[in-house]
Amino acid sequence: MSGFLRNLSIGVAIASMTSVAGAPALAGPQTSPSRSDDHFSYSGAGDLNGFFGDPTIANGTFSFHAATFEVEAADGTTALQSDTFSIDLLADTGWRFQRVDVFTLGQYVVSETQENSVEADMAFSLTENDGESREWFGAWAPNPDMPITEGSGAWYGAGALDLPSPTPPVSDSLHFEWTIDLEAIAGDGGSALINLTPGPYVQFGVLMEPIPEPTTLSLLALGGLAALRRRR
Repeated sequence: MSGFLRNLSIGVAIASMTSVAGAPALAGPQTSPSRSDDHFSYSGAGDLNGFFGDPTIANGTFSFHAATFEVEAADGTTALQSDTFSIDLLADTGWRFQRVDVFTLGQYVVSETQENSVEADMAFSLTENDGESREWFGAWAPNPDMPITEGSGAWYGAGALDLPSPTPPVSDSLHFEWTIDLEAIAGDGGSALINLTPGPYVQFGVLMEPIPEPTTLSLLALGGLAALRRRR
């Protein structure tokens, strides 16, 4: 588990970003759609369908209280709910983005009759707002595995996106987007429910690192050359 998840209380993270060309308007209310935080600033925070509410933000972590993100199906029906959080991030001078982490927690109840199930899915990415306009996608894993076909209890999902060190370097202006989908399917006479626990029980965290000074980079390069000579 990453240091982000170890050092943070369980929280709910989903927000939205500045709209880009062709993107739908954001609906979620945001008391602070732009501000500065831990070595970065952000703008355009909001969610597409308004299910996640207003976040609290501290030390690079966005924590949301998702009071209405829930789907329930009964007696041969299917229920779906989806929302997208997006935000524009700008690194402070002398800092760069290292990674983002996401975490979700929820509850499920699936009756024991046949053909009932619930499922949560998510996708998240970072895209450069300038420069090469490159895009990177994160990976996540749910527990228990999805879909869930019986029983009741808690489910959670955790994911991370580590930025590479390509050439040219990653832009200091990035667009983050995170979509979560919930689905409940109930067979005849059955019932199924899945939600994000009202909390804060979903989090989105930004990890930063300082950009090494040119002198430090030169010393590191010299150290590497010296190590090569010793091996020869």
